[in-house]
Formats: sequence, structure tokens, C-alpha cells
Amino acid sequence: MMWRRVKMKCKYKTTVKICHLSILNRKLKRKFQQAILEISEEEDRLNSVIYTNPSSVSSYSASTEHSEQSSQQNFSQSVAQYLHTETESSDVNL
Repeated sequence: MMWRRVKMKCKYKTTVKICHLSILNRKLKRKFQQAILEISEEEDRLNSVIYTNPSSVSSYSASTEHSEQSSQQNFSQSVAQYLHTETESSDVNL
């Protein structure tokens, strides 16, 4: 993580660590791009299953619907946890 130190004029000389927002944005953009790539790969795999064996679609779609919901929930939890830890780690000593 790239940090920069900022001097603030207060009663006391303090140093504040501020994380660049552009770095956070890049990391989140990479995570979203990776999730989109995984979704498109899963979609391609589903299409190949449908074309090769149409009779297995109903049972397969029920299982994939559950796995999609859990993966979306896991992804949103990981993003929320990442943002929470990043905001906690920005030390502000005043």
C-alpha cells in the first residue's frame, strides 16, 4: 500500500497517513473485472452444457443458481471487509 505523509499545522506537530484513493479504486476495479471475467466464464460453461446435454439443464440450473447467489454474497462481503480494513488502517493521529 502506498502511503504519503502529510504535515498538518496544529498545536502539536503531527503526521497523518493518507491512502491514495486512486490506489483503492484500482484495487476495486481489478476485483470487479476479475468477478466479471469469472461470471462470463461461468456463462460460457453453462452455454456449452446446455448445447451438449439439454436434459440436464433443469437440475444443473437449480444448483448453479444457489452457487451464484453464494458467490455474489461472498464477493460483496469480501469487498465490504476490504473497504472496512482499509479505512481502519488509515491512521489519523491528531
